[in-house]
Amino acid sequence: MDGARNTGEITGEDYVGGIVGSNSTDSEMSNIVNDNKASITGIRYVGGVAGQNEGIISADSMHLDNNGELYGKQYVGGIVGHNATGGIVENTINDITLNVNPENIVERTIGTGENKKTEYVVLSNSNIKNDATDVDVTAQYFGGVVGKNEGTITDAENRGNVNADGADYVGGIVGHNSGALKGAGNSNNGLVQGDSYVGGVGGYNASAIDGSVYETDDNGHSILVSESTTVKNQGTVIADDGGAGGIWGYNAGDITNMVMINDGKVYGTTGGTGGIIAENIGNIS
Repeated sequence: MDGARNTGEITGEDYVGGIVGSNSTDSEMSNIVNDNKASITGIRYVGGVAGQNEGIISADSMHLDNNGELYGKQYVGGIVGHNATGGIVENTINDITLNVNPENIVERTIGTGENKKTEYVVLSNSNIKNDATDVDVTAQYFGGVVGKNEGTITDAENRGNVNADGADYVGGIVGHNSGALKGAGNSNNGLVQGDSYVGGVGGYNASAIDGSVYETDDNGHSILVSESTTVKNQGTVIADDGGAGGIWGYNAGDITNMVMINDGKVYGTTGGTGGIIAENIGNIS
């Protein structure tokens, strides 16, 4: 899909996207636009472009523009809610505003044994059931570009505000990262606010990251294209109930060949507050 525009209001539960609910393996989307009238609301796997991505979402010269308002509860991203293993998000700009869905949402279990069923319900007086077990859904995994990343993010920029009060794992680029972050253009310029594990670039990093960039030439040889990856934060970072970092809220991975720059203001509470990383248990070189 090359060139698509959303100007409307999209409402769903799981796998909700401004353009597609889920982008499958071997599917490519490029040069997408959500204009400032777009409004996207869901519960889990909610994204400005796609709720979940297993394919490629990209743009020529960072011309994937994303505007409007987005509301979700878990796996919420300005571009993609969940970037799965093998998924690629590259050359994107997000200017959509992320918000926690204000509805009272519960995880409901009905029945037992083979008849047991789990669903997510917006709770109201009309749908309370005495024979069901309801558990409140915790707000988590909010990212200006990707809510939770298990794939690859390259040259992504966030300009929108991430208003994730009450949520954990909140970042200007990615809320929770267990994948790869590459390129020299990964930056956040928006407000990033959440409860705990809050970072200007990423809320929580669980992955070993090598910022060196290689490409394969026509003969199948690996060629070093860039010796390092640059990540930068210029936005304000606020953790209401935990640690806050200018780049990472929490880092558990070994990071090499990555230039990390913070020019923004960082406000944390418990759990540590750092200009680059709030709490680090990985090796950085």
